[in-house]
Amino acid sequence: MKGRDIIQEFSDILGTHSDIPEAFRIAGGYFINASTIGRFYELYDMDFFKPNLFIVLASPPRITRRGELLKSINKVTTSAYYEYHKILDDNKAIDEIKSHMFDGGSTAGLIDDINLYSSRGINSFAVKSSEFGKRLKDIVHSSGYMVNMDGLLLKLYSGEADYSSYSHKKGGTPRYLPPKKYFNLFGTMQNLEHYIEETKIAYVGLARRLSIFSLRGDDLNDYRPPLGRDTSQQYTKLNELGLYIGRMLHVNHQKYFKKNSENPIIIKYTEEVKTKLNELDKKVTDLLRSDDTNPYYNFLQGKFDQITKFAMNRCISRNRNVISIDDFEIAQKHAQFGTRDIEETFMKTLIPKEKKHREQAIDAIIRCFKKGWDKRRTQSSLCSYGVRAKEFNELISLLIMESKIKANKEGGFDVL
Repeated sequence: MKGRDIIQEFSDILGTHSDIPEAFRIAGGYFINASTIGRFYELYDMDFFKPNLFIVLASPPRITRRGELLKSINKVTTSAYYEYHKILDDNKAIDEIKSHMFDGGSTAGLIDDINLYSSRGINSFAVKSSEFGKRLKDIVHSSGYMVNMDGLLLKLYSGEADYSSYSHKKGGTPRYLPPKKYFNLFGTMQNLEHYIEETKIAYVGLARRLSIFSLRGDDLNDYRPPLGRDTSQQYTKLNELGLYIGRMLHVNHQKYFKKNSENPIIIKYTEEVKTKLNELDKKVTDLLRSDDTNPYYNFLQGKFDQITKFAMNRCISRNRNVISIDDFEIAQKHAQFGTRDIEETFMKTLIPKEKKHREQAIDAIIRCFKKGWDKRRTQSSLCSYGVRAKEFNELISLLIMESKIKANKEGGFDVL
């Protein structure tokens, strides 16, 4: 089938008919692609590395239309599942829809739901929660119904089996999470600072897997009133996109189950992309080695997985199976936006005061490079901030990784 860009098409439909911000529309497109077609793909040379995503949208209530976005996602995926199972003629569309509408629930309940639908031949699942902030708090503190949820979601993120000691069913039968279940998560919540209140969140495994898209009032599109809009064309276009995805699901189903055995469609990458991804992994690892007490550096350890999964999805969205440098660069941009406010939130509310001088040091570095100063002169000027050579080089690495500066031919750095 001729390829269409699923992620961009979803964003364009909502951009034409609503005032949902572009970043949220793009995030929704990634989730649609990941939770439907993505199930059939794996990354070359990495065991069961799938393009599944854990996406969270954070913003003030109402003004970013999170609820409308979630309805639009459900519209597309519901149409896709109906079309997919209509072609397969297996009467599993309702089960498929329900298995992608989990709301998080309790740890035991989620395991039971996964086993129930697995017994009906469904192996792809998703949590969609419009109140994810409260759940995230409970997960961080392992309280309420979220006891052991962090560990469970980590297993689901990587498709691993789980033999942990969860509560038993009636009759004493232990609960068990079977392996190789394909799992995605899409949650929405209010502003980050309502939920990120202590450094503990940086050390919780789930948090490092989350792509958190955070918006505020000044990120919004021009206002469009909710009444008076012709939504029929919007829903028609969303339904058409869903039908296309349903047909693509079937095409990839045929490839995956060729000769009656499971054979994932392999996503490969160019040599340039491989180099970039390996460099990225080394950068985030070096940052943590330089200061393993910094909660932001701990949080950054999930960047390799996130950017790689975003790049896989962009490739799959366009019906290709080789990640290009263009896929990588755009995925990096989108994934970077997904953590734009995280560092600021950590710096303001979490990191001890003695480390806040780094904010001043970073601002000073950028000011120096804007003046055209070279690295040596800039480093010398940072002595007044208490920044020594090791920390200076660490900050340079961080700014490069975050695409705030880049090296130039003169041996200095340009501010981006």
